[in-house]
Amino acid sequence: MEKYAKKGAQVSVEGRFTSSTYQNNEGNNITRYEVTADRVELLESRATREKNAEAVATQYKSVMATGEIDAIKDSTPTETAEITFAKESAKVENESTEENEGDVPWELDL
Repeated sequence: MEKYAKKGAQVSVEGRFTSSTYQNNEGNNITRYEVTADRVELLESRATREKNAEAVATQYKSVMATGEIDAIKDSTPTETAEITFAKESAKVENESTEENEGDVPWELDL
């Protein structure tokens, strides 16, 4: 993994999570956690996230300095925007957002 992603990079991992407990030579209980990955997807790096956050902060400062936010507040949405928003809202409402307990095959007790 270290060939493809650096520390701080976001990754998505699908697979199994297991834990086991054993007693070491000193008599201490040790818990071991293991992830068996079936699929790993690289998301965005820390540098990309920081660059995007910096761009948003710069844009926010610009909007606040120029008073554009007041113009945005005073404007009324167009009919097209209202229709698009209504379609997107209906699409989201139709999608199932319930999570089944069986979706996650493990629980983490720390």
